[in-house]
Amino acid sequence: MESSTQPCASRVCYAFSETGKCEFGAQCPAFHIRWDYSSISRSLREPLCCALHNCFYSHEMIHKNCVPHVTNRHFILSLDNEQTANAGTPRAISVSPLHFSLTIGLGLLPSKENYCRFSQKRCICRLHLEGRCKWTKDCGRVHICRTLLAFLQCEEVISFLKASQSQNETSYSLYQRISQSNRIQAYIRSVVVLPLIKQFIDTSNTKVLMALIAGRCAATVEQALVLQGAGLLKQLSEVQVTPVSPLIQPLLIPKMFVVA
Repeated sequence: MESSTQPCASRVCYAFSETGKCEFGAQCPAFHIRWDYSSISRSLREPLCCALHNCFYSHEMIHKNCVPHVTNRHFILSLDNEQTANAGTPRAISVSPLHFSLTIGLGLLPSKENYCRFSQKRCICRLHLEGRCKWTKDCGRVHICRTLLAFLQCEEVISFLKASQSQNETSYSLYQRISQSNRIQAYIRSVVVLPLIKQFIDTSNTKVLMALIAGRCAATVEQALVLQGAGLLKQLSEVQVTPVSPLIQPLLIPKMFVVA
C-alpha cells in the first residue's frame, strides 16, 4: 500500500476490518488493516494506550509505513505542568514515536527540521489520559503513553534522565540513583524504556547501559543479544527480556544487530 509523506485525516475501511474483504481492493481510499483488529481491540479490558502497549491501529499503520511523517520525527515533550511550573524554563524530554497512539492531532503537530516540540499542558488529550477519549485515532490532540507520562511526573525519574546525559556521571553514580529509587527501578524495567535502550546502544553509551543492566532494565531479545555480543551481558537473564508486537519490533532493533 502506498502512503503519503504528508499528514492526513486517515480512516479505516470498515468492510475490510470486519470481514477481511473489500470490493474496491487496492483502489480503496481507506486504509486496510488486518480484519481481526476490531475483534481484538473490542476484547481489551484496558483502554487503548500507545504503540508500545496495546494500540493495534498504531501497530498496523507503523508496520505498513503509512505514517512516515510521524515515525521519522524527533518528538520533544515540554513538561509545562503544575509540578514544573515554578522551575522556570519547562523541562524537555525526548519521546519516541512508539510512545504515542496515532491520532490526527499527532500528525498535524508543527515541526522544524524534523523536530517537533509540543506542550504537555496544551497538546495532550486529557480524556485519553483518563482512558475515556471516544475519538481515538480521529482525536485532534496528542495521545501519549499514560505509563510514560506518569513516570515523567516523578522528580527522581526526571533527574535520572538528565543525569544519564551528563558527562560528570559515572556508571556507579547512575546505578546508585537506580538502587535508591523504587520509581526509577519501575521505570527502567517497564516497556516504555525500550526506545531509550535502543538509543543508548546505537550511540554506544556504555556508561549508562552498564548502570541500566545492573538495575535489571527491560530489553527486547534483539537488544539483549547486542548487549551480550558487546560483552555487557553474560546471560540474557541479567535483563528483563520484554516482548513487543512484531509489527513495531523493527523500530526497536539496534543498528548493529546482525541476523544469524
